[in-house]
Amino acid sequence: MKILFLLVCFMLPLTAHAQQKLTWCAYYNWAPWIYPAGDSYDGILIEELNLLQKKYNIKAEAVVRDNWRRCQADVESGKIDIILGANKTPEREIKFHYLSVPAFINKSMISAYTVEDNTQVQPVKSLQELKQYKLVMTRGNSFGTTIDDFINSIDEPSRGVVRMHDQALKMLAAKRRDYIFSADSSFDSMIQKFAAENPAMKGVKYRKIFSMERATPAYIAVTKKGQKFNQLSELWINTINNYNDSVNIEERINYHKQNAKKFAE
Repeated sequence: MKILFLLVCFMLPLTAHAQQKLTWCAYYNWAPWIYPAGDSYDGILIEELNLLQKKYNIKAEAVVRDNWRRCQADVESGKIDIILGANKTPEREIKFHYLSVPAFINKSMISAYTVEDNTQVQPVKSLQELKQYKLVMTRGNSFGTTIDDFINSIDEPSRGVVRMHDQALKMLAAKRRDYIFSADSSFDSMIQKFAAENPAMKGVKYRKIFSMERATPAYIAVTKKGQKFNQLSELWINTINNYNDSVNIEERINYHKQNAKKFAE
């Protein structure tokens, strides 16, 4: 019995300090929150993730999903543990657990973009005026309550949905659709990425026809499969609070905006 007790005492510290594993995917072109940086990623979310790993001996592994919808589907099914940053919608709350505090508050300009040479599409002064034109959007995208409600109010013939961002851009270039919504902060990097992958898109230029400011909380979304939410939620909340207490968030946002532009060039 004494030998058994000693073995248990010896094993407990090892178990307590065993490294947890965490898999994640994201919408990767979302500067300053997350963006490609060489062979890796950077941004506010990555800084929070790195702090989580350091504080709690967690090994985080990115599972690259270029298809944003596939990222969401794999977290829903439990193949991946978390989405590193997602807007909260009623549809997504059915599929994922959300932390009780946001990972960040996304204050940004959202614009409607069309191709420069589509002379039939002119600037408008309100969302309602956009209804005269045809929208194309990527399935699974969310732009905050105001724009999401507007999109849902559009008649289906005027609201096209595709699986990939490059499909949406191609439809604009072919003038099969009139506009897309995008955060201004990530639009340039998105079109540069797809122009590099598709030479036919290199000469396409875009212009804004409408812009509005939004302040939208974004969260860590956790799979409902297994016990990951119970294991990670308190650790994540502590990490986010510690991060916000330890940095000047506006300075970090400005830094990552500039850094993202350097990597996009």
